Amino acid sequence: ELWIAEAGRYETAAGGSGDVLRMKGGDYVQTGGFARWDKADFTKGAVSVQKATLAFGMTEKDLEGLTKKNAVLALGAGTLAMNDVSIAVGDAGATQLGAGDIFFGDESALVFTTANLDGKAPLVSTDGKLTVEKGSELVLANASLGRHYLGDEIDLSGIEEGAWTGEDFVNKTGQEVTFGADEDGVYHEGIYLNYIVPEECSNIWFDGWVMPKGAQNTEAAEAFVDFLSRPENAVANMNYIGYTSSVAGDAVFEEMVDWYAEGEAGDVDENGDPLVPYDLNYFFEGTGDGAYADGDYVIYVSAESAKRQISAQYPTEEVIARSAIMQHFDDATNAAVNEMWEEVKGLPIPLWAYIVIAAIAAAALVIGLSYMYKGKRAEPKPKKGYTRVS
Repeated sequence: ELWIAEAGRYETAAGGSGDVLRMKGGDYVQTGGFARWDKADFTKGAVSVQKATLAFGMTEKDLEGLTKKNAVLALGAGTLAMNDVSIAVGDAGATQLGAGDIFFGDESALVFTTANLDGKAPLVSTDGKLTVEKGSELVLANASLGRHYLGDEIDLSGIEEGAWTGEDFVNKTGQEVTFGADEDGVYHEGIYLNYIVPEECSNIWFDGWVMPKGAQNTEAAEAFVDFLSRPENAVANMNYIGYTSSVAGDAVFEEMVDWYAEGEAGDVDENGDPLVPYDLNYFFEGTGDGAYADGDYVIYVSAESAKRQISAQYPTEEVIARSAIMQHFDDATNAAVNEMWEEVKGLPIPLWAYIVIAAIAAAALVIGLSYMYKGKRAEPKPKKGYTRVS
């Protein structure tokens, strides 16, 4: 166990390993080697990683093939929770960062793996921002960034197109995220990703537990569903997977207020525009225990936020009205639907393929005409004064 006190300073160029790295203040500076710690307990202080790898719950073998960057922060087990801690990877200026700030300089990498999906986000800060400079890399080995990732701002504009590793980046933070290069290779600031439901219709998206016909232990199955349906467990489940629970009630609504609310009626957003009401009465009305009256289940968000994560997790009543529940598909219908989906998601034929197809068609046409022409020339002409009789 390594414990760095308020005025302490620990420097290493060789890495090392241990059970717990405790930061109660001071500085942790690693300028080389591979350091592996089973757990992290950070309260305050500053961490700097230069041309080295600092890993929690991961071994060098675990990191093989995931990244070749010079400076790496790797999280493989548990959650790295921070209060007044700043982290600089690939840059010596850790002490210049604000409390809770995380900075990734050029040629550095942040690695998450499935081992850290334990019900919380793999990296948590009560305040601060995450900044990634150009040339850095985010490695998601079957993991995704969870909600409550950072307090204020996430700037991933330094991550170039194609720098994702593992699963695609999934933003469950509910916050604005600045991404890197677009398809044209140009960096675009302030790209917004909104959740859109077709105007015509949609299926109602939800996942649930069912008790199959012929189940042997129905009493245990019912007890399990009852357990999952307790408000506190429903909230914990939503925190873990990011899906919407079918359970309502005041406890769940209070959690949604904590997730999404940007103020109260009459407040304005960061641009000075008034917040808009996001009405969830259709879902929560009649399910409370007295903390909220019917009609009060409203969350105030910015106009931009109303089109994003909250609309995916709790679509408006108007969207629900034009949505339908999918029926169970038999084998034949399922095969037909899969075939339709393959046609929808089929990749467009590239230009070079059209050129090759056209060239082959032209060559075939020339060869065919050539044979026809040669065949006509090969037929003997009748002598003068005679007529051919077929």
